[in-house]
Amino acid sequence: MSLQDYSPFNSDIPVAIVGMACRLPGADDYGAFWKNISTGVSSVQKVSGERFDRELFYDPRKGIVNKSYSDLGALIKYRPIDRSICPMTDELEATHDIVHRNLCEVASRACIDAGLDPFRFPVKNTGVYIGNTRAGNVGSNQVVSMTLPETIRYLMETETLRRGNGGVTLPSCERIMAEVVREVRERHASQSNSAGGVAPANGAANIISIAHKLDGPCMVFNSACASSLQALSQAVLGLQLGHIDMAFAGGASFFHTDTLVLFSYAHSLATSRSCPFDAEADGLVVGEGAIVLLLKRLDDALACGDTVHAVIRGIGVASDGKGKSLWAPRKEGQIEAMRRAYRADVNPSDIGFIEAHATSTALGDATEMEAINDYFGEYVRGRSVPLGSTKGNVGHTIEVAGLTSLLKAVLCMKNRTIPPVAGLKTLSGKIPWDDIPFHVPTAPVEWRQLSDKPRLAAVNSFGIGGLNVHVVLEEFPEKAAVSKTSTPRTGNKRRITVKNESSPIAIIGFGNIFPGALNSASYQELLEKDATRFTHVPAGKFNENILRDFFFPNRNDIPPFLGGFIENYQYDWRKNRIPPKQIENASPLQFMILDAVNESFDVAGLAPGDIDRKRVGVVVGTSFGSDFSVQLGVTLFLPRLQKILEQKFAEAGMNERTIRQILQEYADILLKRMPALIDETGSFTVSALASRITKTFDLMGGAVAIDAENASSFASIQCCVDQLRSKMNDMMICISGQQDMGAGVFESMVKHEAYSGAPFNGWFDQKGRGYPPAEGCGVLLLKRHEDALKDHNKIFGLIRSVGASSGIDRYRTHKKSLTRAIENSEHGTSKHPVLPDFVELATQTCLEENVHFVDALADFLHEIDPVCSKNDIQLVSPASRIGNMGNASGMAAIIKTLLAFSADRYPSESEVQKTATYISRYKDRFGVPKQPVPWSADHECHVYLNAGSYNSYSIIVSQPDRTRTY
Repeated sequence: MSLQDYSPFNSDIPVAIVGMACRLPGADDYGAFWKNISTGVSSVQKVSGERFDRELFYDPRKGIVNKSYSDLGALIKYRPIDRSICPMTDELEATHDIVHRNLCEVASRACIDAGLDPFRFPVKNTGVYIGNTRAGNVGSNQVVSMTLPETIRYLMETETLRRGNGGVTLPSCERIMAEVVREVRERHASQSNSAGGVAPANGAANIISIAHKLDGPCMVFNSACASSLQALSQAVLGLQLGHIDMAFAGGASFFHTDTLVLFSYAHSLATSRSCPFDAEADGLVVGEGAIVLLLKRLDDALACGDTVHAVIRGIGVASDGKGKSLWAPRKEGQIEAMRRAYRADVNPSDIGFIEAHATSTALGDATEMEAINDYFGEYVRGRSVPLGSTKGNVGHTIEVAGLTSLLKAVLCMKNRTIPPVAGLKTLSGKIPWDDIPFHVPTAPVEWRQLSDKPRLAAVNSFGIGGLNVHVVLEEFPEKAAVSKTSTPRTGNKRRITVKNESSPIAIIGFGNIFPGALNSASYQELLEKDATRFTHVPAGKFNENILRDFFFPNRNDIPPFLGGFIENYQYDWRKNRIPPKQIENASPLQFMILDAVNESFDVAGLAPGDIDRKRVGVVVGTSFGSDFSVQLGVTLFLPRLQKILEQKFAEAGMNERTIRQILQEYADILLKRMPALIDETGSFTVSALASRITKTFDLMGGAVAIDAENASSFASIQCCVDQLRSKMNDMMICISGQQDMGAGVFESMVKHEAYSGAPFNGWFDQKGRGYPPAEGCGVLLLKRHEDALKDHNKIFGLIRSVGASSGIDRYRTHKKSLTRAIENSEHGTSKHPVLPDFVELATQTCLEENVHFVDALADFLHEIDPVCSKNDIQLVSPASRIGNMGNASGMAAIIKTLLAFSADRYPSESEVQKTATYISRYKDRFGVPKQPVPWSADHECHVYLNAGSYNSYSIIVSQPDRTRTY
């Protein structure tokens, strides 16, 4: 197959790195980083007791549950934020974790490196794309504090205490448990106050956007160790397709004791040093850090006279397919990522240096080298290409590992030198060095040009679950730069026209598992019956009485907790031949999503064998926190809790032997009820939700999970649309799922006066009281419209465009997302843009959010349709039937829309008795349907859908041509 066959059509739009900054182990800037890597300095060392409690978590023996057999790490020094260079406010500092704050300062330093003022950032339509899975310890501690009142009571189920052994009575045990809960919560509360807030994972992107007053999209990415390069890939697509004018692309990671424990369970940690390509390589060393790049289209950078550090000429994203296991990489997936990164004018024959992922695991390094040789070998025959890896210098920086490698490659270009690989003593015998055209430098070597071409480097990265990214970097010759002009550094008008940018995307299949609707047929029935499925907290979720007694002991005004719970659901392992043991210990959301994907193929009339598995990608929009992650946090806290209980029982007079027996029985009970710690499917990282699909269906088009808070569903659609329009893939499986229905959700809702109990008549009603939380998942199968027509696929709806914005001013943010949706559609320059028949308000978190959106919608429509040519626009929401699904709310809305298209009528909002004032004041434009709304067969229905709060996404979806037969 030719290079051109793997090339996205817009890859001839190069993207420039105009600013960069880092904080890595042993290096607070990239100058210090270069000094360390050029001289072979390793920042790996034994972790201090302040960051790693050896007494509780270290055991040199392998296979001990909740212990790490390694105490090595590569850590950074966290310092107070320098507000002279970073626009950090008191509020941001108070509400964001130390990891987010540190990342924000690094982003500001990238601005300064680009010659821009971070306090007056000139380009508002700038996107923020960050690879990050979780922040510091504050959030984990909060999880423990919320769940401890219930989980500590498992002590009362231990055989020893029930028999009255040990001399501690049940009343005294009750007193001990109450003391422990109080002390732990007080300790964690004080830590939270001193360490910053507990902003969710998407706070890593939001904080940069807020601090620098940006209004472009912002989201975080999780593809395990390839996360930061996945973020880079989406940033580059956004620039190439013209959605944004600049981008921050970055990554951040934090050294957690949890990470050591989980990697020890997989036997993947090093015991002595980090030494990629070495004969003694026995595992990775966990590192941490932050890197941010500032990106522009190259022509925009040249027009502004920017310094260009390097040019991104190609990015290939792929997945391994089936594979042998979560932890075993496949060369086939890595080769596919390499193929996708090159084209006719960016040829692998010109590669002068390859920065490998090279984690310092024997199997991983050997597999990667086999992939590199299989792909590059024929292109570089006759010479020996140098290889590198940063893992010997700074360890494996997890989410930011890909950008760590890329930063090194840029510095090698700028210094025209390839440094030695730190930690290398003896080359691995598992790699046939004498038979391949590659070598590992043991001393600095000059990087000479190949003929008169700019230097070209390749950067390889992959994450557990077989998630691969390959980046091609090109040197930017100084002679190509232009002198700075007097042109102000303001937002650049789009000068780039991208072929097919506005072509519709066809929805050819869908599936769901929602509360009371375990497939799309039952969802349609639920919608048409005007029924709701709010139920009491099911057994096994959490104990409502304990929550009330502990958190709200003096309140009798809290109504029963109701929610949109998934009940009576059981995954049939035989469908996809998943071992039952995996299902028992893994996140249930994995298998709910798998069932929804199965249904989407059925609805589409496709079998997995009908698709080109190499050209199908997967994107999951979800929250990076879930019921499963809560369970994992509780079990990882177990050693700390056992130590506290040991002291309390000893003070109560219990003998040492009995204490050990009780604590072991307690651990057994806890791990049986919460088996997250022994899960083998990778549920500890939400990227497993994506890799589960690629492995089950043997897909190789790449996979990632993203978090854009309540807008995650639509952010995932944006990512899928971009991959289709860029021709990166030919079909996308777009998924959104939410399973976060623990005690902490209800505690938070009560504290913020966001929970009122039944009747739930919603924010469309004048006496609106909101909707309860809900869980579930939905799936869309997407193709380019022209391909769907060519392949005779049934089309259920057409995505005309997606518009995204962000900002604290909700009115302005919603209005801008609507404006961008029109601008990005095929009607963007038309005098007659598409007007909606219905508007789905997917996010139903609070009344204020609805008011801002409706005001923005009214003003937006007045600007594009001042004569009110359409004054019968109906406002609707899926929350009235299934509850507020948070990150997955948008998916519930769009599947509802597709079902309405099929039925030629829209469901009612029958629970609304009297329309809320903020809607009725626009009675000449808006209404709320109290009966189902049909339309004539000759009328093509159009729907605007909106989701989000700080991030606002607006999508325009239209009914397909109903005269076409399938």
